[in-house]
Amino acid sequence: MSGPTIRAGADVIFASQEFAAQVGMDDQLKPVPAMAKAWLSVPNVWVEASLPNSAWMAAFRIGMQGGLLTVTELRVYPHEDYSARQAGEWSASHKGTSAPVPPGGLKAAIVAKVRWSAVNRHLRAVLETIQANRELAKLWRDHLKLDPDIVRPPTKPVKKQDRRGRPKKPDLPFAKISAYYCGRCEIGSRSPVSDCARHFRITTKEARTQLHQARRRGLLAGGGKDRQGIAGGRLTEEALRLLGRKK
Repeated sequence: MSGPTIRAGADVIFASQEFAAQVGMDDQLKPVPAMAKAWLSVPNVWVEASLPNSAWMAAFRIGMQGGLLTVTELRVYPHEDYSARQAGEWSASHKGTSAPVPPGGLKAAIVAKVRWSAVNRHLRAVLETIQANRELAKLWRDHLKLDPDIVRPPTKPVKKQDRRGRPKKPDLPFAKISAYYCGRCEIGSRSPVSDCARHFRITTKEARTQLHQARRRGLLAGGGKDRQGIAGGRLTEEALRLLGRKK
């Protein structure tokens, strides 16, 4: 990827007089320059959301792709209460580099608070409202150039597996190590966990972990040591069923 490009300059914009007054820039307003030849009406749809536990908010520009509503731009800027502020805009559009921001400016931790799933849920609700309201539907067709009857909300991704961990292992291997463990306990072994480790060619720590999992899965009951220091345990009905021993 190529390095970033720094671009700076004084942009000429068509400013809202009301918003310029609210942000203290009304004395900087100038007549429209001669080079401005025409107005351009640009349809925009934004979804704005305050970021939790912060003085920032996120704005998502919404577009269409293949008949689906989709996010085409993300902006993160300070939360401002100006009544004349347009969606997706903050005072930097009029004040530039002198626009005030919370202490420390924008940090990666703030951007990490953005929740895309909430935007998709909101878009579904917005689309349902528009489709049920004839006046809003006409606005979308005439001004935003979008037909709400053919626009579909974002699709939900297919969840293949829980990404927070590995897929759950079947119960049978835990039933087998439990059966061997119980057999070693019955003959009076003083180190049945180590016996399991040697038999299944795993470490003692892994054997202990698997036996613990077997208890959590309801395959191995009992435990601890008796007064002579002998470990114990018994297979549950579910473990016997998995091993084909249940009558």
